Amino acid sequence: MSARLVVSVALLLGLQACSLLAPKRLIVQVRMDSTAFHRPPDPHAMATIGFEVANLGGRSAFFAGCIDPISLDWERDSAGTWHSYISNRICLDSPAYAGLELRPGEIYHSTVEWDYPSRYRLRVYFGVSPDNTNTSNTIGAPFELR
Repeated sequence: MSARLVVSVALLLGLQACSLLAPKRLIVQVRMDSTAFHRPPDPHAMATIGFEVANLGGRSAFFAGCIDPISLDWERDSAGTWHSYISNRICLDSPAYAGLELRPGEIYHSTVEWDYPSRYRLRVYFGVSPDNTNTSNTIGAPFELR
């Protein structure tokens, strides 16, 4: 066996061992059911906005929950700049609020009701343990409420 082949095999085995020992990545996505939601004709009615949070990573993701299993932050577009509109960050990392664990490959689907027309996006905070749900965050695609 040539020295070059031995080095190549050793390098390949070393890379495989590193990938097995490396911590699994935490990848979370917020996906909206639509890019536009419409209010019903009744002026007192609210639009139903559907979304899902998917764990695409290799380890569990933990979310804080206040009223819902996953607390959402709403951001609103104002002349091309995103601003915090509604925040549920008070719930983050609080042991008083039981949140949700999404295992790898799991998806949480839910809806929220809203009535003020504008352009929004949803942000969720998550972490690697139930005691720390505020180490990372991700933002969903913008959507319009008409």
